[in-house]
Amino acid sequence: MSQMFKLLAVVCTCVVGGAIMQVVRAEEPSSPPKLVLAELFTSEGCSSCPPADRLLAEIVKSSPVPGVTIVPLSLHVDYWNSLGWADSYSTKPSTERQVAYQRALGNRNIYTPQLVVDGSAECVGSDRATVTKLIRDAAERPKAEVSISATPSSDATTCSVKVELAKRDALPRDEQLRVMIAVTEDGLTSTVRRGENTGHTLSHVAVVRSLVDAGAVAADPHARPIEMTLKLDPAWKLENLHIVAFVQSAKDLHVYGAAIAPITSQQR
Repeated sequence: MSQMFKLLAVVCTCVVGGAIMQVVRAEEPSSPPKLVLAELFTSEGCSSCPPADRLLAEIVKSSPVPGVTIVPLSLHVDYWNSLGWADSYSTKPSTERQVAYQRALGNRNIYTPQLVVDGSAECVGSDRATVTKLIRDAAERPKAEVSISATPSSDATTCSVKVELAKRDALPRDEQLRVMIAVTEDGLTSTVRRGENTGHTLSHVAVVRSLVDAGAVAADPHARPIEMTLKLDPAWKLENLHIVAFVQSAKDLHVYGAAIAPITSQQR
């Protein structure tokens, strides 16, 4: 993302030959936005989930915390599928990921809608006040800088991804860290015909189409970038796809940095 610059006018009253001169000084570049990962565990079969789906879309479009960019993942779980409506976006890996967070965060049960922020705190996904607080808290913690380049193949069946890390001093040296890469899709809708949301048309952003472990990463500043090729389903709309990459502890699932880029761009 290109950095934004702003000019600060500094007026100095200097009399030169009877004229008053104004000096305009360029201010230092503003700080780049901090990126916070927000994982929403949701289901089309759950009547409490649509407000959380809408809130995720809202905070992605306009962050509730100034200077923060939300990196969204919408993970549709499959344990609602036998209760009236089978969510076509649901996957077993999404449920397994939520169970892993249950263990890491010490929760007694799994539930929807649940929002996990930077892998370290969770709340009901429709609770705007708590969501905002968790995002603000996460933004204050040191983070590695993650950048992505994502280039589709000519037939759009694969995507070449390159992930680079900077500010690796924010990464703990005594933990095993993994780089996780997701393909997400925006602009998805469903008309629900059975179950708790019967008759409603539901809209979704950042639906996780795939999530893979791209390998270990070290705090070593000279470590090489991670490169891999991801498969893309022809049914996915390329213009609505994004790549999300984040660094996560294998031990406690804390996230130490994240980034997002559209597949059609070169870098963000």
